[in-house]
Amino acid sequence: MQKRTVHRWCALAACYALMSPLSQARAQQLSPADTTPKIAGFEVIPLAKALPGGKLAFTLRGSPGGTAIVKIYGATGDVALAETGPGVYEGSYTLRKQDKVTVESTATGSLRVDNSAVSVPLREPLVGKISARAPAPAAKLTRD
Repeated sequence: MQKRTVHRWCALAACYALMSPLSQARAQQLSPADTTPKIAGFEVIPLAKALPGGKLAFTLRGSPGGTAIVKIYGATGDVALAETGPGVYEGSYTLRKQDKVTVESTATGSLRVDNSAVSVPLREPLVGKISARAPAPAAKLTRD
């Protein structure tokens, strides 16, 4: 009788050992994936001068399979970016007479994947040289 009990316990332990990794793997498959989009980079080829007909070319790098747009402050329209490769979105905007884009103008890139979206500001100027825009204030370091 003791041998049967020992065999049953061994069989139960073996079943548990085999099922445990499978159960964990199955639980991972069923858990929702992190669908929050990520933006790794956002760039523009700046214009020397903001004149009608000038073309701003944008590149946004982030999560693949999404929809990307650029909001240009001072422009009359947004820029829809096309996914040209996995996670690489590109598009351009041609300045119009009614646009009020200047050296101080900025842009924001947004990426939507499923029901989540993320936005980042452009860290370089749309017009002029990179040094044309005042540098961002330095971060203050504090010690506790």
